[in-house]
Amino acid sequence: MKRILFGVILASMVLITSCKNVSEIENKKLPFDFDWKFALGDYPEAYKSDYSDSGWRQLDVPHDYSIEQPFDSLAPSGGGGGYAFGGIGWYRKHFVLDKNTEDQKVSILFDGVYRNSEVWI
Repeated sequence: MKRILFGVILASMVLITSCKNVSEIENKKLPFDFDWKFALGDYPEAYKSDYSDSGWRQLDVPHDYSIEQPFDSLAPSGGGGGYAFGGIGWYRKHFVLDKNTEDQKVSILFDGVYRNSEVWI
């Protein structure tokens, strides 16, 4: 009798822990690599949400602005940096979260961000 009761309890626990909570919201991954704005140079006010980036170039990421510059043996990066010019570049993206994300955890994953990068959201 104890063996049957133990089996019923064990089976019940397995079923309870393996069932997905109906109210649980599944993770959704949305592409975020399109419609970015880019400008080469330093724009110290560009972190502000009301900054006008209307003259900036629109592109999709990933993007590497250093390979768009001319390669030069005199570039500060030297051979280790592929003789490419570096510098500061700004990327901006305008987006609006859906109403259904209110009170939900939202994260943005940045892959391949180069060196001394800062992010403002």
